[in-house]
Amino acid sequence: MKSIKSILLVTIISYVLFACDKAHLKKLAGNYRCTVHSSSWMMGTVSHDTTYIDTIEVTRNGLYLQVEGSFFHIDSVWKGKKYHQGNMYNQSEIQFVNDSLYFSRYGGGLGGGSGTTYVGRKID
Repeated sequence: MKSIKSILLVTIISYVLFACDKAHLKKLAGNYRCTVHSSSWMMGTVSHDTTYIDTIEVTRNGLYLQVEGSFFHIDSVWKGKKYHQGNMYNQSEIQFVNDSLYFSRYGGGLGGGSGTTYVGRKID
């Protein structure tokens, strides 16, 4: 009987800890003021490189967070964890640390490609 109570107690504590962390994810949605670095390149031509400030919106859509057209399942986004998805031709990466967002998206192939990185703080 003690072992059943112990297992039940550990299960309840684990559930509470994980539920609290997922509740934190609801707070991730909002607007972030970001420094955006964008670059593109083509084989045999001039590359383009620019940096600017922009506000981007992170929305929660059911079990997903949406950032600039990329969707991330909430189970993949944990505090401080860097999450990567995609394949060798189209990749995105996201990380939330405290009130900051780190988001990158890259794409391309043998002849060229492009990449955009967003780093910013939540403003609302």
